Amino acid sequence: MREFKLIDSTFTIEEAKVVLLELINFKIQFHSQKIFSNDIKYGKDDIKSKKRIEELENIRAELLDYFENLDDSDGVVRVSSIVNMKPFIEIEVGVTQ
Repeated sequence: MREFKLIDSTFTIEEAKVVLLELINFKIQFHSQKIFSNDIKYGKDDIKSKKRIEELENIRAELLDYFENLDDSDGVVRVSSIVNMKPFIEIEVGVTQ
């Protein structure tokens, strides 16, 4: 398994909000495109991507709530995110990904 430090910095509240919400929005867009592509290519729903979009939308709502409750006098926030990657093959309905 490999670890990558994706985010490790201090941000103003507004900067942190932008960075995190843009990341979530990108992931939602990625899964939306995956759903569209899967529908066009195979005529099937991408249940995993639909579920992940729901999860990401909930995370976005939680983040917005968190940021709304921060006071500007709080100054900066520390944001850190580690990505762990491990190669594997997933077999799903006869398709290897």
